[in-house]
Amino acid sequence: MLKTSILIVVIVVLLVVGYVQFFASSSTPPASQPITEILPPDLKAQDLAGESAATAPAPTPAPAAIIKLTFVSNGSTRLRLKAENPTDTEHMVSIPRGTPFESVSSLVVTLEPIEAEMVPGGSAELEVRAAALRPENAAGDAVYTRASGGVEQLQPIFEIIAADAQVPQPVVQLAILIVMENPPLSALAGFPTLEDDLPVQADFSEFSTDAPQLLAALALLKNAGVDIARYQVGASDQLRLETMVKPATRPMAQEVYGLKGEAEWDFWKSTLTEGDARLRHYALYGIGRFYPSIAVTMMPEWADNPRLLPAYRLAAVYSLGMSGSQDAYPVLEAMAARYPPGSTLAGAVSESLNYLRAVAPAP
Repeated sequence: MLKTSILIVVIVVLLVVGYVQFFASSSTPPASQPITEILPPDLKAQDLAGESAATAPAPTPAPAAIIKLTFVSNGSTRLRLKAENPTDTEHMVSIPRGTPFESVSSLVVTLEPIEAEMVPGGSAELEVRAAALRPENAAGDAVYTRASGGVEQLQPIFEIIAADAQVPQPVVQLAILIVMENPPLSALAGFPTLEDDLPVQADFSEFSTDAPQLLAALALLKNAGVDIARYQVGASDQLRLETMVKPATRPMAQEVYGLKGEAEWDFWKSTLTEGDARLRHYALYGIGRFYPSIAVTMMPEWADNPRLLPAYRLAAVYSLGMSGSQDAYPVLEAMAARYPPGSTLAGAVSESLNYLRAVAPAP
């Protein structure tokens, strides 16, 4: 019985000692055995090192230096660029003509390209002509940024001024507003018009001007291939008459409106017989100035006709003076003899004779 108990204790002790030795030998590799010898063949030490490097966070790079561009415009005639290049490389700033820029409530477009070479660490300032794209632009200098989108409808204008840099900025400005806003003549005319009582949605007073300037804007548009009759200013009968009746603007008006030779005579005749009754007196002036031989025989009948409006009769008298023809002297002198002294017609005859003496002394 005692032998049996001792044997059992010995067996248990041997089992415990063997168990401890087995786990000790499994968890601690021999000092002489490389780690690669006990790793699985598809996972070597260099793989572990690579995995550790890949999972480590990359260092944050320092922010790259960039050139700084600041645009300032007065909202109408100019745009100024101030550029700074803090980098250690050379940069070229190139912005094409016709690029729109915007402020809070204002929109302008460049009339010239912006080009500046930026040396490392350098700066540059330059100014180019600009034009307002809206009549309501705020006056005074403000910071502008490049606007999204473009102004493709103005490209024909930009092509013209690219070829001729001498086109005045005010003329380009008027042409742009005509295309962008299509205002009536009264909005841009610095003279009385038949449309003065018509409402205008925007305030164009900053851009109001005389008939020659408006004609020059239409000439620019026509040269650019634009159909000016699509726009209210281009289709205005009054502007056509205002510029056709004045010797200084007549040659350009003939080109713009296509009124040369027989076409011009047909224009005056149709205006007189079929045109707006408020504009027919222009035709009498035009016939007097440019068709004096016809005026000398035609105007006395108009001046003497009591059924005609007084404005037409007076215009007929004045047109004789405008003719600059010495043949008009006897006609006006005969009128002076038959109109009552002190009458409106008699006064018009006197003024016409004085004008005629200034431009064509009596024989």
